[in-house]
Amino acid sequence: MNSSRPHTELSEAPKIRLHAATDISASFRPLLEQGFCMQVEAGRTVQDVFCRQLAVAEDYLRDRVQTVFLNGKAVDDETSAIVEDGDRLALSAAMPGLAGATLRKGGFFSGFRSAISLQGTAGEKTRPAAAVITIKLFNMIAAEIGPLFLTRGIGIKGRQLTALWDRLGDDFWQRVDDADINGRPCGLIQLKSTDWGEAMVHLRLEAD
Repeated sequence: MNSSRPHTELSEAPKIRLHAATDISASFRPLLEQGFCMQVEAGRTVQDVFCRQLAVAEDYLRDRVQTVFLNGKAVDDETSAIVEDGDRLALSAAMPGLAGATLRKGGFFSGFRSAISLQGTAGEKTRPAAAVITIKLFNMIAAEIGPLFLTRGIGIKGRQLTALWDRLGDDFWQRVDDADINGRPCGLIQLKSTDWGEAMVHLRLEAD
């Protein structure tokens, strides 16, 4: 996906901000697992994208994140795998059993998954100044660093947000102090009833 459309969609997406006195990020875990968009600089390594551009601690990526997939291929070395526009990245903590041991980056059993491992690094490509990538966070990774992405702001399809609103109960909405769309205050009833359809929206959380 090398067209400019994802950039346009994300840059022009309605900006939704939710403010709460307490951390409400756990309610948004389904969005983190389904996949969300972030704008980054293309042609950089996985480590650079997450640690230098998206502020994930290097030791966290190295030690806590045990499985990394780039476009469906397992990554063993975050310092050499290159991220390009339109790429898909998935991060997971250690998974149980033989499957988890096999998928673990640089693990003893990594040789058994050669068919789904990323081979080498990407060659020279046209590198736009900005790229839009899709990120998925699973298990404890979503819980631990999900708030980092949510406070920066994530791009998602409007239908994903509408589906989430429908599942959240009154206890969630009672914790939301205020909200705005494109910097203009809006009521929670208006926010919940807005149908964004397939359009991209930019969601950001703030907590005291």
